[in-house]
Formats: sequence, structure tokens, C-alpha cells
Amino acid sequence: MTCTSRDVAVAEPLRPADYTVEWIDTAYAPGEPSEYWVEHVRTNHGSLQLHFADPPVFRGGTVVQRNATHQLVDFWSDALRYVRTDADVKADDRQGNLLLVARHGVLEVEQSGVQMRLVPGQAAVLTKARPLQVRHAFGVRGWTFEATDVSCPAAMDRHPTVVDLRNGLGSVVFSMLSTVSQQHRTLDSYQFTRSCTTLTDLLIASMLERCGLPDTLNSVEHAVRQYVTAHSRDPELSPRAIAAALGWSVRQIQLALQQAGTTTSELIRSARVNRAADLLRGSSPGTTITSIAFESGFRSMSTFEAVFKQHFGVTPREARALAHQPVDDVRG
Repeated sequence: MTCTSRDVAVAEPLRPADYTVEWIDTAYAPGEPSEYWVEHVRTNHGSLQLHFADPPVFRGGTVVQRNATHQLVDFWSDALRYVRTDADVKADDRQGNLLLVARHGVLEVEQSGVQMRLVPGQAAVLTKARPLQVRHAFGVRGWTFEATDVSCPAAMDRHPTVVDLRNGLGSVVFSMLSTVSQQHRTLDSYQFTRSCTTLTDLLIASMLERCGLPDTLNSVEHAVRQYVTAHSRDPELSPRAIAAALGWSVRQIQLALQQAGTTTSELIRSARVNRAADLLRGSSPGTTITSIAFESGFRSMSTFEAVFKQHFGVTPREARALAHQPVDDVRG
């Protein structure tokens, strides 16, 4: 990438929305290149300690794409060691997750006692909530990707995760990262967000497919089913409410239930209609079907009757009549 003096630290909105792109090259830094790089990196990633091999002649550059919810950084530089200490973790509110992708050269990463050596086409999912170290030699190039609206699955919170982006679905993630990065001048905020949202979904799917997160999908599915069963009578129950209560994102829950062949809405409907059937069987003649519908979480009688008929093949009224019919009459 060729950079002129007017390109240094240029941040401009490419569209009326909040999407911005910033290009920097330390060759055109107004002061010491290493000091300029420290300030730039901390702006992008929070509190870090940087150890340079040769500070006076350090050379590095980035293209930073960001809006309110996502950030993609294309970076290249001379040899460097980044350290995020316990003090750094406490010094800022950057507690989210970071995808670090090797493109050229080797990235040596350490977190939670796990050492990783990333070659081109490999990535690591790291958390900023714990100390970490990243080291690389001269001539390295890579990406970092962050999404503020995605909750990290529990398995990722406990251990850093290596993801292979050279084959299968991982290669699709790599290609999308490359395309979004290359199109930094032409995207608007909506297009950038949509692209990054798709990237996040594919990344999670790729990790689960490669067993980077063992049992994560099953754990999510089990937790969602339990929560829906316990709270189905709440008429405000929704995918967003479930995600907020369990600490997952809506997309992660959708992915887990998709693998199980269902959806959040289907689970809620099924739990409500089964509860209604139980109430019908045990209800007294004076209990109205309308009250049972509302007690089960339905807001509309027409919806309740349609779902009940679709689920059981009879109307709620017919089900109640069958439940109270003498056994001999039912046997014919």
C-alpha cells in the first residue's frame, strides 16, 4: 500500500452514517514513530504495553474500519511485542473479544497459559478481559476484528481458541475479511455492519464445526429449552429476552437451535400450547378457555386456537370435552 503525507491519520466518514476509515503509516508520523504507533494502537485496542526491537526506525501501518458496533484493522509492522497486563485490563473497559488473524509471517500468542503459533491462514479468538501477549518478527501482516454486540460463549471465555481459516467454512470467513478490508472505500455503515454480522455468524459456525467450542451448541440449546419451559407463561418472552437472560447473543441462540432443527419461536409456542393442554385437562367446568390461553402466555385467542389445532389436531374446546368424557365413552 502506498501512503502519502496527507494519508497520515486521516479519518473521514465515507457516508453520512457513522462508518469511518483511518489510514496511518509511521513513516509520516509527526514525531517519534514508536510513540505514534503506541498512541494509535491503544486508541484501537485499549491499554497495552508495547516493546519495540528498534524504536527510532520502527515502521508500521494500518487501515482501520469502524462504526459503533464493529472494527476491522488491517495492520503490518516491524518486529514488536504487545503485552496486556492485569493492570491494563483494570485500566479500561475493553472487556470484549478479539479475532487475531495471521496473513503474512507468524504471530506468537499467549493467554491463560496457552501458547499459540499462528501461521498465515490461522486465527485466534482472544478475550481482552484477561492478560495476553502477542509477538511477531519483521514483515508481519494481519487483521484484528471486533464486534461489540456479540456475547462470547462460555468455552471461549475460559480458553483462547485457534481457528483454521484455510479450509472449509473457515476459508469463507478469510475471504470475507479480505473483501470487507479491500472494499473499505466503498462501503457505508449499513453495508459494513451487515458484512460484519455475517462474518461473525460464519466465524462462530466455523469454530463449532471444527470443534473449537466443544459442546457449546448443545449447552446453549439445553439452557434455552430449560428457560423457555420455566418462563413460557410470560407473554413478553421473546428471543431477545431469552438472550439477555442467558448472556448469549440472539444469533448464537439461533445457531444452536438451528442445529437442533427448531427455532426460539417454535420452542415458545410448543411450551405454551403444551401448558395449555395440561391446564385444560385439569380445569374445572367453570374455568374459561380464554383464561387458560392467557395463563399459558398467549395474547390472542385466535392465535391460541390456531396453534392448538395445528399442534393437537383438535380445538381447545374439543380437547377439553375429550378430557372430561367418561373412559367407556372414549373407548366406544
